[in-house]
Amino acid sequence: MFDPHACNLPGISPTHPGLRIKFAGRKILEQFPDQFSPFLHFGCDLQRPFPGTLFRFALRSANAASRSQIKKEVYAPSDVLSLFSSFSEVVSATLLFLRNVKTISIFVKEGPNSEMQLLNCVRKDSVNEPEVERSPFQHIFSSMYGNQLDGLSKDQFLQKLSKSIDRNVPWRSQKLLVSEQNSAGCRSCLWLTSECLGSFHGKNKLTTSDKKFYKFVPWACVATPINSVEIGKKMGGSEENLDESFPNTADVLQKLQASTRGTLDFDGRAFCFLPLPISTGLPVHINAYFELSSNRRDIWFGDDMAGTGRCAQTGTCTSLKRWLPQLMVIFLKELLWNLAQAIYSFPFGQKQKKSSYIKKFLWVTLIPLSSGAFAKLDKRGLSEQIYVTRAEGYSLLKDSIPHQLVDTEISDHLYHKLCALAESKDFNISFLTCQLLENILVRVIPAEWHYAKQVLWVPGNQGHPSVEWVRLLWSYLRSSCEDLSLFSNWPILPVENNHLIQLVENSKVIRDVLNSNGFLNALLAVTGKLDDIEGLFGDATDGGLHELRSFILQSKWFSDGLMDSTHVNIIKHIPMFESFKSRKLVSLSRSLKWLKPESVRDDLLDDDFVKLDSEKERIILENFLGIREPSRVDFYKDYVLSRLSDFIFQEGFLLGIFCDIRSLLTEDNTCKEVFSTTPFVQAADGAWKEPFRLYDPRVPELKMFLHKEAFFPSEPFSDPEILDTLVAFGLRQTLGVAGLLDCARSVSMLYESRDSEAVILARRLLSCLNAVTLKLSYEEVSGHSADTTTSQENALPGGGGEEKLEDFWSDLRSISWCPVYSDPPVEGLPWLASAHKIAAPLSTRPQSQMWIVSSKLHVLDGECSEYLQQKLGWMEPLDLHTLSAQLVGLSKIYNETRLQYDTELKKQIPIIYSQLQNYVRTDDLAFLKSSLVGDNWVWIGDDFVSPDVLAFDSPVKFSPYMYVVPSELSMFQDLLLALGVRQTIADNYLDGPGLENRSTLLIPDSTGVLRGAADLVYNDAPWMETNSVVGKRFVHSSISHDLANRLGIQSLRSLSLVSKELTKDFPCMDYNKITELLESHGDYEFLLFDLLELADCCKAKKLHLIFDKREHPRQSLLQHNLAEFQGPALVAILEGASLSGDEVASLQFLPPWSLRGDTLNYGLGLLSCFSISDLPSVVSDGYLYIFDPRGVAIATPSTRLPSAKVFPLRGMPG
Repeated sequence: MFDPHACNLPGISPTHPGLRIKFAGRKILEQFPDQFSPFLHFGCDLQRPFPGTLFRFALRSANAASRSQIKKEVYAPSDVLSLFSSFSEVVSATLLFLRNVKTISIFVKEGPNSEMQLLNCVRKDSVNEPEVERSPFQHIFSSMYGNQLDGLSKDQFLQKLSKSIDRNVPWRSQKLLVSEQNSAGCRSCLWLTSECLGSFHGKNKLTTSDKKFYKFVPWACVATPINSVEIGKKMGGSEENLDESFPNTADVLQKLQASTRGTLDFDGRAFCFLPLPISTGLPVHINAYFELSSNRRDIWFGDDMAGTGRCAQTGTCTSLKRWLPQLMVIFLKELLWNLAQAIYSFPFGQKQKKSSYIKKFLWVTLIPLSSGAFAKLDKRGLSEQIYVTRAEGYSLLKDSIPHQLVDTEISDHLYHKLCALAESKDFNISFLTCQLLENILVRVIPAEWHYAKQVLWVPGNQGHPSVEWVRLLWSYLRSSCEDLSLFSNWPILPVENNHLIQLVENSKVIRDVLNSNGFLNALLAVTGKLDDIEGLFGDATDGGLHELRSFILQSKWFSDGLMDSTHVNIIKHIPMFESFKSRKLVSLSRSLKWLKPESVRDDLLDDDFVKLDSEKERIILENFLGIREPSRVDFYKDYVLSRLSDFIFQEGFLLGIFCDIRSLLTEDNTCKEVFSTTPFVQAADGAWKEPFRLYDPRVPELKMFLHKEAFFPSEPFSDPEILDTLVAFGLRQTLGVAGLLDCARSVSMLYESRDSEAVILARRLLSCLNAVTLKLSYEEVSGHSADTTTSQENALPGGGGEEKLEDFWSDLRSISWCPVYSDPPVEGLPWLASAHKIAAPLSTRPQSQMWIVSSKLHVLDGECSEYLQQKLGWMEPLDLHTLSAQLVGLSKIYNETRLQYDTELKKQIPIIYSQLQNYVRTDDLAFLKSSLVGDNWVWIGDDFVSPDVLAFDSPVKFSPYMYVVPSELSMFQDLLLALGVRQTIADNYLDGPGLENRSTLLIPDSTGVLRGAADLVYNDAPWMETNSVVGKRFVHSSISHDLANRLGIQSLRSLSLVSKELTKDFPCMDYNKITELLESHGDYEFLLFDLLELADCCKAKKLHLIFDKREHPRQSLLQHNLAEFQGPALVAILEGASLSGDEVASLQFLPPWSLRGDTLNYGLGLLSCFSISDLPSVVSDGYLYIFDPRGVAIATPSTRLPSAKVFPLRGMPG
């Protein structure tokens, strides 16, 4: 429920101006029947989650209007009926361009016992056509309408759209059947719609940022009615059987086909999905993403604007000047094709009727051609012949006679009709046959070739056909022509030396001596494509392929210059090359192949290497086929080191490989850099790592600090010669900066594996770090080194520059290696509940800080130098969460056990206060207050007390009710004052009358027993069962409801429904802003259009509008002041669209509104309801939302600010 006035709904505060009720399963209707019975429509029973969204707008009565700050006008029932009447006049066209809403119904509910009366109902159905589903642009429009890419944002969709649209304009046409039923009967109208998307690649190309700024989509749509029919069906239907009131769609389409009723008086309008008050002057409606005016009711033209305003104006002008003309051309063409389909839908089985039917359309330009034009339908022989082509026939003639070929992009339905005309042989349209093709050749190839026995052929020059065309010709003849003698007068047979000869029966073909390139040319001619050559040799034997390789790889073929790049590619595609390892014959085209490097053993090679029979073949592959041998460095890196796992268990292999690598190192020093970064050494745990990540196992001291399996080579790599080689490539023999980090990682790994050595190793590392940092601190203090960085580098073995050392300390802080106490070293110390004995420095502090960190951080079990503490970040100030938790922990343990550590507390507590005082003037103060509230955290020397009983200046000290801040805490005055300590005791009474803590009051219950206010309730709902009150007592009858409320006692209504556990506050827009928006966006006549756009954006399929004239009972309400909203109301139901709480809340923000990936472009959305109502309410899923913008229902009496609330009532006890 929405209450902008914040004065109607229960439990509302200025900061929480809305109400949400979670009603499902809570018997809310039994508790407040009068309040919630108006919501029982279309399956909403307030017991189960409602699978839709219901809006109820209680009409603004005269009484409410007199007090309203939103609008002073009364909204009477006659105004609703007038609104319905004007909306019904345009509702059928309004449905045309909506993407989701398919049905709109309007009802009136007269009285409590009367049936729902249907005034008007409109339904939209899409007439499915197979060719539309198979449109090449269907995927683009599916993406646009969200059928395939629901997860995309609008910016992502624009990016995808700009990549999907090429030079062809994507378009789609479809037919819509809009049926409207009212008291006069049922009328159905068939509409033709066409839509297209413009390209982003125009002259004035928009940048990506432009498109993102105003969400510009270059899309437009037009629609016009084709036919309509009146169906005399009686008015009927209800909310249960609404669809049954409409006639069957198939029956309507049959009547429309038989109907001759036109739509001559149709006046087109402009739309931005909903109608705009603009006439197009054309017999079509036009819908586009127009930029709308400030009141979102008209198209905006910013001719005098600049910057972003100019960009938005450019989008509107582009739609009108560029894309709409293209769309109109497409639309007119679609109309013409629909006419042609109607013409071609004659009954072919009745020849006499067919002839008389077609005579009506002779000489009408109806046949779509490949050139883009249309040809006249005529009798055969009276005009130029039009050809319907099959197979390769269209490709043969499309460039020569496009004006005589039927367009191949027409729909299958229309194509079959044209084929039927061609089969009849009565008209100027026929199939392309071999005889007809022979007659047409004179227009395709040079006429002088006719009867020539042999001609010189220069493909593509001076009208000569191309090689591709000749190939298509022979492909066509093979599939479509049984008698080649028809072409005996034409030279169409290609032979060598660039000649074409006539086809002669029993001709002698002269065969040249077989050579390599001739054979290769034949292979390509047979397959037509390089990729198909390999398939020719599927049944060839290995011996045959070996012989073929010997024949092709002859030096004479390559030395004479007979081989060009095409021949080389053909050779690479022949599977005649032997792989080294598997001995299989493969081609060179599928993957990269290498020649064997010199002085490399064969058993190191795999199938990436080619085995050759002679040096001659090696020279040809290297010089002419581009097959090379890898360098020895690359060979060992890519084919040996990466495969060491294959050789590791073969006796002698590993040592031999490392001997080769050592000799290679002496020859080429560059391999050191390459091999040192290659993970070819197996650690003891089985992982493969780079040499520099492991340590020499021959150094026993290293084994005292490092994990034996993770940081040392495995047994096969422990040979002294192999280790010497690995040292050359970076195997570590000392601990450096990286080594100390590996020590820390070793501790962490051992601890995770529950190895008892972890703690021992951790203490060794801590001792080592203490020694190293002691040396560093000594050098800095004594000045032995003028450069501190140089000193650190010398002290830390292997240390790099300053940046590397900083990285070292940063990494060390994040690794778990510190030995820590698992139990508190001092009894009664607040302790972090953890059994860990190893922790990271980030969550650890030294023992010297345990009194200020022990509740949230680990305590180091060991000594730590001050310099090391500094490097590990332990000298930095503590975070607020740790300090506050430690302070609360100390106070609780002290009060529970009365510890005898007053001396220690006197020293440590001021340290905590001093660090907390740094947060006084920061945004973290609110968190600090909330973390300390309710706790006695102020140390006064011998106890902890609450800040509420403390003051810096007090005439008396009256413990335990009043205390004075000790002098030793005076330096923390800013902190203590900010956290609730008073300056003086007198400040307590300067804020005015009233009780500061009502919960401490004792109030008599109904039996006269004194009880706390939290245990009492007063009965403001006498109709409810009082036995449902659990753990509460009724207040004494002598205490009025008003007094009980002021004393902080809950009401029975509030306890049953509006408690903090069962309700949720909700945002609501201020009524002043609502008033401004209503004034700028026009009057209430646009209310139903705004609701319709909201339904479409919510992806609802049906919108039901109900005028509920009933006066509902006014007793069992949430609050008495809700009674005036129990009268007549306008109800809107979005069937099939449930809104989440966040979505309902977003409708209360300032426009524009974004909902489920769409933007409400048209008007005010839900806010337009405030033109007729002061207290709208919403039911969706299992929740009821109440809004009070005036603050007259649900706000606190002292604030009267905009209010709303959410009632979560699932599981509410009965």
